[in-house]
This record gives sequence, C-alpha cells and structure tokens, in this order.
Amino acid sequence: MISYQFRYENAMIKSIEIKGHASSDYGNDIVCASISTAIIVTLNAINKLKLEESISFKLDEGLLDLTVKVFNETVNALLENLQYTLHELKEQYPKKIINYKE
Repeated sequence: MISYQFRYENAMIKSIEIKGHASSDYGNDIVCASISTAIIVTLNAINKLKLEESISFKLDEGLLDLTVKVFNETVNALLENLQYTLHELKEQYPKKIINYKE
C-alpha cells in the first residue's frame, strides 16, 4: 500500500510524505509507476523553473519526504497538481493508495 500526506501552513503546502509500494511485483505495477512518474515530473518542473532552493527533499525507493523551505506560488501550484494526481489515482485504485490527512 502507498500512503501519502500533505501538511499545510497558511493554506499553502508545507510538507509531503509519500511512502510504500502498491504491490510486491516490483517494476511491473502501474500504480507505483504512475506515482513515481508524477513525483519525478513535479521535481523536474521545480528544477527547470530554477525553484529548487525553495524545497528540500529526500527521494529514495518507496519514499518521498519533501519540505517547502520558502513559500512560492509556483511551487505550491506544482505540489497541488501532484496532490490532485495522487487523489485521482486513489479514486481509481482505492485498495492500493491511502491518504493520511493531518
């Protein structure tokens, strides 16, 4: 199971934790691949826009731990898009993803 949690401060995303795997069939699971792709696209967009100093993150197998260091509307919009994507995947695969709300 994959779990995720978004934490807020002043109505903006302050931190994100995404962890776990959708199944034991490593490398062949569409849910894990979709979430990994959404994470990488988000981090690449932040980097491409030269906003990487706004965040700190640890990305490892089965884990994203991200903290916003400097609030920025563009970074927040990208992180909200990631949250929307995870929500949509959760709707399609409710047995594989859980949202831990603060």
